[in-house]
This record gives sequence, C-alpha cells and structure tokens, in this order.
Amino acid sequence: TGKSYFRKKSISKVMEDIRYLADEMKAEYLFFWADNFLAYSRQEIDEFCEAYADVKLPFFCQSYPATLDEYKFKRLVDVGLHKINMGMEHGNEEFRKKVIKRIYSNNKAIEQAKILQNYDVQYGLANIVGFPKETPELHMDTVRINRIIQPDTSSCSIFTPFHGTPLRKLAVKLGYMNDDFIAPANSERSLLNMPNFTKDQIYGKARTFNLYVKLPKNRWNDIKKAENNSPEGDRIWEELKQEYFGKFGEAKDDGH
Repeated sequence: TGKSYFRKKSISKVMEDIRYLADEMKAEYLFFWADNFLAYSRQEIDEFCEAYADVKLPFFCQSYPATLDEYKFKRLVDVGLHKINMGMEHGNEEFRKKVIKRIYSNNKAIEQAKILQNYDVQYGLANIVGFPKETPELHMDTVRINRIIQPDTSSCSIFTPFHGTPLRKLAVKLGYMNDDFIAPANSERSLLNMPNFTKDQIYGKARTFNLYVKLPKNRWNDIKKAENNSPEGDRIWEELKQEYFGKFGEAKDDGH
C-alpha cells in the first residue's frame, strides 16, 4: 500500500478467541502467536489481565528486549504467564541498527533481561544467523550476548528472505539471490549465496549455537570443528551434543 500501519486485535476479540479455545476445545496451554505481545499499552494489558484472570490457563508470549515493561510483565505473570521469548535476533549493536533496523543497545537488552530474572517465569532468546552482509565473526557477537544474559532457552534460526521485506530486497541487490525465488519458511539451509558467510558455515553456526552459549569457552575449539558438515565434524557434533544434553536436558533429534 505504500503506507506504514500497526495492526492488532482488540482485547475483546482476543478474549472471544480464548474463551472458545478454553471452553469448546478444552485447551490446557495457550501460545500467543504475536511478534510482540507487549506492544499493547498498559491500559490494554490491564484490560486483558482483568478478563483473563477467570481463564487461569498458563500461556506463552513473545516480545523484544527494547519493549519489555516490568509493569506489563508483572501483570501478565499474575494471571498465568509461564514463558516469554525475547527476539534478540543479533548481538552486534551496529549491525542490528544498520542492517536489521532494530535500534537498542546491548546494555539495555541485558538490563531488561534482569527484570525477567526477578520472576518465576521461563524466558528464552530468539536469534537469527545468516543475515545479508553478516559474517561468522559478527555472528559470534550473538553468541556472546546470549552467554551474558543466560536465558533458560536459546534458539538460532537461519534467516529467511521473505517477499516484501527490506532484507530480501537487500539480498537481491547484493546478488545473494534471484528476485523470483520463493523462500520456504524455516529452511534448515540458508537461501543466500554470500561470499563471506557460506551456506555450510551458516548451517554449522546454527547447529552449534547452543553449544557455544552453554559450554565453557575451553570447548570452543572442539565446537568449531563440529560446525563442519563432514564425518569428523558430525562425530564431534554428536559427542558434544550428548555432553550438552547430559548437563542441560534430554537429547532431541534436532540440534538448534
């Protein structure tokens, strides 16, 4: 349309959907699929919490470090917030500002995360690797901020160049992809052909992300070897994965 706008459901419509899920579908847990649930105003959060107090189902929502508001957060915790995911996306301030257009400081993200630590709520950081213009060295800044914040869970998805997004236009402009390519959601491989960050490197960084975040730095040399998609790299990857899950949880089929 050539216009900027902000779209959100009214709280009354949200509650209409919730009551259907709770009463008719017998839901036991709710996941609010909104990029930033805390974009609602304090008044709207109050309205939601007053209505939701009768539902009493635990729920999950998402936000961004820059918009975390302790007043809103505490109100949501009081009515059932069980886990919140924060969209960190990238750990380098300048890259995040200039390329991703997310403008906030790392210090602010770290301070905001301390709010989450004051409540009995699980919290995670959502990260992305393989942005246009990114390099392996830049990606390690994302690892470092996750190591500082130490969320309960971290995820690292591979960048997807969806139609209509400025980052896709940038990728096409730089010659990393053809403009007519249809990007599937949540691809396990990068769709960009970047000279300074290859598809194999991006895949390796994604699959070893949590190893870098949780294991001590004296294991980083081994983790680096596990990035390689080779028999030797896969062997080291499997050994490190078992070590990781032995310390931090049960093993899963995927590595991210």
